[in-house]
Amino acid sequence: MNIELKIAFILASFAIIYVVIRSVKKHSLHPSFAVLWILIGLFLLSLSFLESFYAYVARNVFGLYGGDHLIYISLISFLLVYCFYLTTRICQMADRISKLISFTAVTESEVAALKKEKNQNGQ
Repeated sequence: MNIELKIAFILASFAIIYVVIRSVKKHSLHPSFAVLWILIGLFLLSLSFLESFYAYVARNVFGLYGGDHLIYISLISFLLVYCFYLTTRICQMADRISKLISFTAVTESEVAALKKEKNQNGQ
């Protein structure tokens, strides 16, 4: 792997880790999902430093030879970015659902109290 690609992986991994930490601080990403994304960022970082190990695994475990792995890495990177987007959307919707559940519970209790008061006044 040439130096430009190694630098790209290092920058991408730091960018992922930065965005994840910033998203957790803004409460747009739950910490349980953040762990997954930080591990993915660390994996991308390891691609730069453990290239020979991954080449050994690709060659001896998966039987991959040649530069085709670059295509796979770029496709996987795209899918990871898309999964991160979906993860943030899921977290936002989970927060909205929690608020709706709370609002519904409060409204139901108020309606029940009003019905009880109406029944007491009507008798």
